[in-house]
Amino acid sequence: MNIVEWAFGKRMTPAERLRKHQRALDRTQRELDRERVKLENQEKKLVQDIKKSAKNGQVGACKIQAKDLVRTRRLFLFGSRWALTPLTPPSLVVHRLTCASLRADGPEQ
Repeated sequence: MNIVEWAFGKRMTPAERLRKHQRALDRTQRELDRERVKLENQEKKLVQDIKKSAKNGQVGACKIQAKDLVRTRRLFLFGSRWALTPLTPPSLVVHRLTCASLRADGPEQ
């Protein structure tokens, strides 16, 4: 082990770097899924509260809850998982290009 490896750690291979980026991307997608479920539950609860307030004749409370419902739906729209899908780590692109070029070259003789 030389001094550079000791000071900065072992250099990661492209496959290790790709795996690290994919794990981070998957972790973020799971977090977004959890957030989406929370927002869906909050939306259901708000709809029930709005109906209850309307039944009791509380117009002011109904308006406030309706605004909160619209805000929740906007959060649900902007915080969705599809926003993360186009993010591909650069190492994944390099990996795919390398594999494609190896297949195009064919077996070496």
